[in-house]
Amino acid sequence: MIRHNKKIIPVLLLTGLVAVAKAAPIVTFDFDTNATDPSPGNTDTTTTATIGFASADSNVTASDISNADAPGGLEFYRIRNPFSGAAYSSDVLIIGAASAGASFDSDDAFGNTPGEYIEFTVTATSGYVLNLDDLTFNTARGGSSGTRSWALRTSLTSGDFATGTPTAIRTNGGTTMDNELVDLSAGTFQNITSVTFQLATISDASGLAIDYDDIVLNGTVTAIPEPSSLGLMGLALGLFSMMYRRSRRN
Repeated sequence: MIRHNKKIIPVLLLTGLVAVAKAAPIVTFDFDTNATDPSPGNTDTTTTATIGFASADSNVTASDISNADAPGGLEFYRIRNPFSGAAYSSDVLIIGAASAGASFDSDDAFGNTPGEYIEFTVTATSGYVLNLDDLTFNTARGGSSGTRSWALRTSLTSGDFATGTPTAIRTNGGTTMDNELVDLSAGTFQNITSVTFQLATISDASGLAIDYDDIVLNGTVTAIPEPSSLGLMGLALGLFSMMYRRSRRN
């Protein structure tokens, strides 16, 4: 009995050094909190709206949403979309396609301004890293005409990382929106210190829009182990290995 207990001790020591973090929202944009519309009401803005995050993990910094190359500023509406008469329970962000076809030019590198899109950056504070799970947001078509979709780019990948399915985007004749989920569990998005996202509307005609709400980046923010913790972990592994070899000889 004593022999088995000795083998358990280093295992408990090791597991105690490894914190298991559960995925949770890292940053949320809801377009109600920290969002300033220069032209409130049922009219689009001719000036850029200021859109800060609604909430963020205490160990990250998140930029405001910027409108990049959106002509005339982000099309930001208050509660109602006047094109189709949909009345939402909260504010939404309207992004219209700058031109027919993809809003991102195929020959543009990340960081250029090819069309009308939003952009935001999330950065871990010193001593921490980001481990991403997914990016979720709600969508509805700004109207029934044309074909409309969305495209997402990231600073860690090339080209369009994800695109929406046009037939799956609800026409906003009421108050309901559909949820979109972009999987970010690949190794590219693990143990990173910063990432930038760009989200654009794609349509077969200029000016056609999609309504967006509740953009949420999910994952964990993990502390980088201190050298002393790594030393203890190595000691625990060495102790476990020694006791295992001794038990094998006995």
